[in-house]
Amino acid sequence: MEDGSPLCCSILVIAFVILTGILYCFFMAVESLNELTLEKLSQENKKKADKLADIVKRSSVYIDVELVVAMFLINVVAGIFIYPVLQNGVCYLLTEKPFAFSAGLLTEIVAGVVVVVLYTIFMLVFGVIVPKHYAVCNPEKWACKLLPVATFAGAIVTPIVWVVKGISKGIMLITGLDPNKEYDNVTEEEIVSIVNEGHEQGMLEANEAEMINNIIEFGDKNADDIMTHRKSIIAVDSKWTLSETLEFIVKENYSRFPVYRDDIDNIIGILHLKDALRFSKRKENQTKQLEDITELLMEPVFIPETRNLNDLFKDMQSKKIHMVVVVDEYGQTAGLVAMEDILEEIVGNILDEYDEEDIMILSQDDGSFIMNGMAELDEVCEVLEIELNEDEDYDTLNGLLVSKLDRIPSENENPSIIFAGYQFDVLDVRKKIIQFVKVTKLEIKEEQDLEDKETEE
Repeated sequence: MEDGSPLCCSILVIAFVILTGILYCFFMAVESLNELTLEKLSQENKKKADKLADIVKRSSVYIDVELVVAMFLINVVAGIFIYPVLQNGVCYLLTEKPFAFSAGLLTEIVAGVVVVVLYTIFMLVFGVIVPKHYAVCNPEKWACKLLPVATFAGAIVTPIVWVVKGISKGIMLITGLDPNKEYDNVTEEEIVSIVNEGHEQGMLEANEAEMINNIIEFGDKNADDIMTHRKSIIAVDSKWTLSETLEFIVKENYSRFPVYRDDIDNIIGILHLKDALRFSKRKENQTKQLEDITELLMEPVFIPETRNLNDLFKDMQSKKIHMVVVVDEYGQTAGLVAMEDILEEIVGNILDEYDEEDIMILSQDDGSFIMNGMAELDEVCEVLEIELNEDEDYDTLNGLLVSKLDRIPSENENPSIIFAGYQFDVLDVRKKIIQFVKVTKLEIKEEQDLEDKETEE
């Protein structure tokens, strides 16, 4: 072949590049296909659609081995048989005018580099970049058109593929990997990154991006992440009469209430406003205590704090449960989770006509913030652009500040805490909880002066 015509070899190179482009175009087209496209194609050409569906299912094996081997062999053949002829042709041109290189090793090296560079550029443009754009723009069309060529190429290299697969599986078994295990091609972090990029480029609305991120994070959360804490539970005493209970619950903005005996750690049932009204139609029930009215209360469902939200949602949905009681490791009531709480983790706050939106963080004109002590610490850190150490495991701003003070402030004091470049001034303390805090960013000098003052005290 070294004595062959450079023109013939050039034609062969073009043919090989085109063949590589065809296989790569099919590669990208198959990667871009989805189930919806295949279903649509199945109505037009079921046989071809079934073949493509089979390739898509085993795309990692088919594309990564059969097509790659075929493209590799094409380039190997081009390198072994065609490269020397083209190199000789370029050497001849370099020794002629206007270049007038002297024949020798240096000229052969320069000729070799020229051939490699030109072949690489030609291959990248016509064998990769252009076919990729064609395939991505219309994957269905090119996957169907190029299927026979790709199938033929795959059949030719089948013996080599068997050898490659056998060696690969052997190495994986020796190194402790499962060759039959399917690994995820896309990580959760990559999906989040794509969603955020889509939002930044205007392809997704802010609420759409937030909802997708919420869905991704949903499976990593537990019941204690979203529960209404025991201190915030609005419950009913089982000793109350039905009349007293109705008078109480109609003033609240809820339809379901836990009913306890003696204290909140002994919840005996869940009362629905609708049931209370229905049973109150009988006069003899109005003066009865709740615990004495049979079938009035629904059986409470208890779950641990560590119950996964995804599993909890499926369970509540299948059993038509709207409220569960969360208990801690000591069997005491830790909080409540309602179906609405779970849905809000996905779609955001759901406000009805009776709800008043709780503003946890309010920015001021001077750049400071007024924050609710029960504001989630993750949200506080995001607003202030600060990071906490891993050992600072708190859920709320109140928890962090109490930890920094190393005590619970009394209701008549307003302590200040310097932390992470901010000054946290406690404005209000009630029921042993810091209710409101003013947060002011400090300049470096101010922060140093205040820290020195605290040290002196």
